[in-house]
Amino acid sequence: KSIIEGDVSQLLNAEELVVNIEVDRPDQCAIIIRQNFPKVQVQEIKNNHLMIATDKNTIPALTRSIAEQGIQIFAIESKRKLEDYFIKIVSN
Repeated sequence: KSIIEGDVSQLLNAEELVVNIEVDRPDQCAIIIRQNFPKVQVQEIKNNHLMIATDKNTIPALTRSIAEQGIQIFAIESKRKLEDYFIKIVSN
């Protein structure tokens, strides 16, 4: 049994996303994100994927910045934070 605590309005906020970005150099990509986007949380780096938490409006600038540094972006998948929490609960 899992319990998630938090502000309901924050969990339901459609602007707050968990984003999975597939790139050719994930470690370098994480450095770029941390240096240029301090509000974006890099949650996980696994294989060629970065899992980040950010708001919807940051994604265009973030992907542009990554691409300008010569990092190839193969895929971007986003979901609302609440959806991500639910998936984690169900998969446990």
